[in-house]
Amino acid sequence: MPLNSARLRAVASPTLSRLLEIAEKEVATKGDIVGIGVGLYEDYGPAQRLYIKRGYIPDGKGGNL
Repeated sequence: MPLNSARLRAVASPTLSRLLEIAEKEVATKGDIVGIGVGLYEDYGPAQRLYIKRGYIPDGKGGNL
């Protein structure tokens, strides 16, 4: 049975959250600041919301060209 998008998100979300937790713990052993890049197009909306929910703060510098 193929996964529909809602079911796929239900499966992927906990996995992605766990991977981010592992990465954040590793980064915390190296320093206090980490930089991430997220696209500014509409398709990146879910990623932008995910990082905001996790406490990341946009720096207001926009995209780099």
